Amino acid sequence: MAMKEEFIQFIWKNKLFQSDSLWTSDGEPILILNTGRHNTNAGPDFFDARIKIGETLWAGNIEIHLRASDWNRHCHQNDPVYRNTILHVVAISDIQVFNDLGAAIPELVIKWPDWISRNYEMLIKSHDWVGCASRLYQVDPFKIRFFLNGVVIERLKHKIETIRKILEETKEDWGETFYCILAHSFGLAENTLPFEMMARSLPQSILAHHHDSLFQIEALLFGQAGLLGEELFGDDYYLVASSFNCSPGLPILHSKDLVNWSILNYALPKQIPADVYDQPQHGKGRGEQDQRRQRQVTQFIDLVDHRVPVTVQDAEDPRVVDGFPEP
Repeated sequence: MAMKEEFIQFIWKNKLFQSDSLWTSDGEPILILNTGRHNTNAGPDFFDARIKIGETLWAGNIEIHLRASDWNRHCHQNDPVYRNTILHVVAISDIQVFNDLGAAIPELVIKWPDWISRNYEMLIKSHDWVGCASRLYQVDPFKIRFFLNGVVIERLKHKIETIRKILEETKEDWGETFYCILAHSFGLAENTLPFEMMARSLPQSILAHHHDSLFQIEALLFGQAGLLGEELFGDDYYLVASSFNCSPGLPILHSKDLVNWSILNYALPKQIPADVYDQPQHGKGRGEQDQRRQRQVTQFIDLVDHRVPVTVQDAEDPRVVDGFPEP
């Protein structure tokens, strides 16, 4: 039976190889400290591994092949993605391999007990709906229940720890925590991290500010995810906040990350007419209607009289434009 690369990955991931007195193909002693994190997508097979070759401690990626020559057959020698490979794990050593910079990749030929190969062959050839179904009767039912209960508890502990970590980072804001967890879940199996990163970079409080505009919410989400084909204008962002009857009015805020904001200027140095705006008036005053990035035109609403266009030609030199008719 032909052995598959996935079988070698299984051996490595579960540390089923003979680990006593390991040596590289060049004759250097090697110690496996951490086999790494299994990658089921494109790229190296295992990330974040830690090994010690001779007296040198290495941290990086592991690539696994049935034969060493598969490295070249898969064109890894020309791919910078595999540049940080610290160990090439193979079952058969037939050539020395190099990364795209011409550096030799240390090689380890692993071996494992024969019974693992026999079990593997039996499972591969099985026609049962689950490879080991015909042999489950040999396992004590108590052990099966104990195993299943342990898996449930382990999964629940992992989820609780994830929620607790986000809750601490959001200073016990349950709304923001739920928002991050929800985004994480939308990523399903392959994109949980990108979705969670997007949620963390775009707090729920910002989306809540635009709760009455689906268009703006979609623009924020798609834009933050990098899915909009618009031209970016650097790292400066501007936001105008409502001020109602307060003077100076309509503060212009500046941010580099859309999270931390500071007041840069005010669009209205004074609220005119003063005799009107000197008095607190619930639900009245001036509030922002629209906001743009990079010092562009912004409109505001005069909640006392009518809509008054106000342009911000430059965020550091705002001005009111009079004489526009009510929409």
